[in-house]
Amino acid sequence: MTQEIGLAEQFIPLINAGVKTATVRMGRRRYEIGPAELVTRKTRIPIMIEHVSFRQFSELTEQDAKLDGFAHRDELLQTLQTFYPSIELSSPVTIVRFIRV
Repeated sequence: MTQEIGLAEQFIPLINAGVKTATVRMGRRRYEIGPAELVTRKTRIPIMIEHVSFRQFSELTEQDAKLDGFAHRDELLQTLQTFYPSIELSSPVTIVRFIRV
């Protein structure tokens, strides 16, 4: 069975443009290196997961933001707070780096 990673529809243009090559999820998620799909209500995008890492929300960097398609770290943090209202600075996050296939 192919791994699925849920995705908000608003991020599809960034993936199609090759700007978004990572996604951040709250918690320690178990994603395997290899084939997967980014899934919205309307779209399935095949990807290859290349790297998975874990850290605290407060430790996300400017580079994490850029890989996720954001201009700045603050923009990434604010967006994650809208998706995960209960996220705290010490909350664990999973960073998934991928390529579209």
